[in-house]
Amino acid sequence: MIRRVFIALAVPEDVREVVRQAQRQLSDAVPGASIRWQTPENTHLTLCFLGAVDEDELRLCRRVLGTCSARATTIGLVTTKMGAFPSPRRPSVLWLGVAGDLAKLQELHGQLAQGLAAIGKKQDDSRFVPHLTLGRVKRLASRDREALRNALQDKQLPAVEWTADHLELVESRLTPQGARYRTLARFPLR
Repeated sequence: MIRRVFIALAVPEDVREVVRQAQRQLSDAVPGASIRWQTPENTHLTLCFLGAVDEDELRLCRRVLGTCSARATTIGLVTTKMGAFPSPRRPSVLWLGVAGDLAKLQELHGQLAQGLAAIGKKQDDSRFVPHLTLGRVKRLASRDREALRNALQDKQLPAVEWTADHLELVESRLTPQGARYRTLARFPLR
């Protein structure tokens, strides 16, 4: 069986509430825009995307996760400002930033990437930017670009702190209603 999977850190409900607030602010700023919003219940911080894996690769991925989680300690994180990839002028992905102990987060990401590369699942380390996805822009009228850019600069959102205490191996199934996520395994951090 082939599964589409990724590795992530879960977020608590109070972070999901900030995601909802951010989405409302952006949606109010550009009400007619074609943006596919991330379901807040699906919010997570992606560390590595593995794509399609078979059962043997999945078993190897679990081993890598077990090794990395046994070495890593919990990570203190906090929500920050909103932004867009590749930039607010040309938004494709809208996100909520993450700050806190980013050195530990980057180190964990690096260990995961190294372990995954050893089993043939190479990751692009240079592109890891910790964030929580709010939505994906499908189409945006030029008048809405300026409104969205201004809304992204809004500093009204509360900063919510949390401690990431485990890794999750998550399966993503694509449906016409959007991606459906299912946690396959959890790996506690020390």
